Amino acid sequence: MKYLIPIITMTYFSFTPVMAEELQPQYFYGAALSHVDMLATPEQSKVSAKYVPTVFVGVGYEFNLDNDWKLEWNNSLNFSKANISAIEMSVPEYSALTNVGLWSHAKLKYTGLFNHASPFIKAGVGLVNVDYSLDGQANNTWDTATNLQAGIEFELSEGSTISIGFGKSSYNKF
Repeated sequence: MKYLIPIITMTYFSFTPVMAEELQPQYFYGAALSHVDMLATPEQSKVSAKYVPTVFVGVGYEFNLDNDWKLEWNNSLNFSKANISAIEMSVPEYSALTNVGLWSHAKLKYTGLFNHASPFIKAGVGLVNVDYSLDGQANNTWDTATNLQAGIEFELSEGSTISIGFGKSSYNKF
């Protein structure tokens, strides 16, 4: 406990100048191609494709930690849809699976390595609504999730980037 007080105090005073600046929100939108491992899928089911399209919108803030390091914090609403079938069926009968998630991510990136490419690590927590029908039963449930990623972000133009990342999502129920 006695070590916690200096750590909290140092953290507070190190971020006070950042919080004192007037923060401007950055709105974003985009599309991604996500591996099926990133989706919340019910047990005993399989997804018909290896990658599924995802669309997202959100708002974020960017903090310059020094000349080479940036910290980004954002909240986003993500939407994914895929076809699933039960594993034990000999002839798969596909049904729609929808994931709608509200995510909060923190991304730490190093901008001093290359001019227009920045390696990053990203961690997030989310609340995901999973809606599907399997074996004639409709299901709609909420689940909590965590997400860890590492990758590289490429700047295409002012305010436009593309990222390639690898990671793992973990869901509480799925």
